[in-house]
Amino acid sequence: MNRNLYSIIGEEGFTRLVAAFYRRVPQDDILGKMYPEEDPAGAEQRLRGFLIYRFGGPQHYIEERGHPRLRARHMALP
Repeated sequence: MNRNLYSIIGEEGFTRLVAAFYRRVPQDDILGKMYPEEDPAGAEQRLRGFLIYRFGGPQHYIEERGHPRLRARHMALP
């Protein structure tokens, strides 16, 4: 895994990547059902922050949300 991806594409690259993903989510037969309609901007912000942190960028995600604990955070979701 390339933890230095952030140094290559930067925050703007992650912003574009995540925005492109979320533009397609509502029309996707599988993913569209998995994402709540109430907070798409929040979901996009959280994913962008996590990816930036995970791939070598600033630690803002950890500072704001703590350790990812992805399994625990998603356990309640169907």
